[in-house]
Amino acid sequence: MSEIRSRLPLSLNQAKDGELFKFNTSYTFDSGNLMYFTFSQGYRVGASNGGDPCEDVFVDGNQGLCLYVPGQEFGPNPGDIAEINEREYIPDTVDNFEIGVKTTWLDGDLTLNGSVFFIEWDTPQVATASINANTAITVNAGAAETKGFDVAANWNATDNFNLRGNFSFTSAELTKGVPSLIRTISPPGFDTAFEDGQPGDRLPGSPETQFSLFGSYAHEMSGGNMIVVDGGYAWQDDVLSLVGARGNSLTLDSFGRASLSVAYITEGWSVTGYVDNLFDDYTESSVFETSLFNQTVSGANVRYYRTNVLAPRSIGLRFKYTYE
Repeated sequence: MSEIRSRLPLSLNQAKDGELFKFNTSYTFDSGNLMYFTFSQGYRVGASNGGDPCEDVFVDGNQGLCLYVPGQEFGPNPGDIAEINEREYIPDTVDNFEIGVKTTWLDGDLTLNGSVFFIEWDTPQVATASINANTAITVNAGAAETKGFDVAANWNATDNFNLRGNFSFTSAELTKGVPSLIRTISPPGFDTAFEDGQPGDRLPGSPETQFSLFGSYAHEMSGGNMIVVDGGYAWQDDVLSLVGARGNSLTLDSFGRASLSVAYITEGWSVTGYVDNLFDDYTESSVFETSLFNQTVSGANVRYYRTNVLAPRSIGLRFKYTYE
């Protein structure tokens, strides 16, 4: 631990006392279908962002990675005062309200489930960047809320064919403004620029709409061997990289990916041919920094920006053998 402390300053141990409550009630109809209501509370722990503390008074010149607390000077101008604690973030808490149903139909061949939910966040943890070095850190915003619904179905259409799918919609946004929440840069060069988070700003990192549909068909051959065909398609809405699409945020496009497999199964072995990402969809799944980093300074590109890409179409064969 002493070696770690010498390289990475740790914040003082955080302590937070409180209670968490959960309440659940349900009602079962004569048909066996069920309706429920749940209220629950939760939290995520806080932590240090790991950087050295900045000097209490602004020092001109390159300070490297150091982190500010509210009230510290970060520049030579009168208004250059930090408003957010960069050194550590505290626990965030949620109150979750959910109403849902769990039902079966068609003599048990069809299952339909669904829920409507509302989640209230206090001091939610959100991603931003430090004033110095523009390094990714986590900070606390004021308040946020998440609301939406989801439905899921599973249908045994025949003895051989199963169809299943789900659909969800989630709206997650700030409910309080946060000064200087979004950190970006002001080209040419890498001077820090700020944008305030506003009530109604969509939170980053997750899509609003998602759905999937999968099917399986099993055919028994003479002798008891099986041929099983599985196929499916999953789609998700676009995703923001920064709160409210501010600060030169990148909106990652919506995408869908399909899969298909055919398996021949015997008592002792099986062979499966498969195709993942059937339509060879090009998918950017996450982003590092912003495109403003693509600058040439003194003839060199000193910083970089990138997106991470999911795998292209893959075709393969799997063989499985069971030893007795």
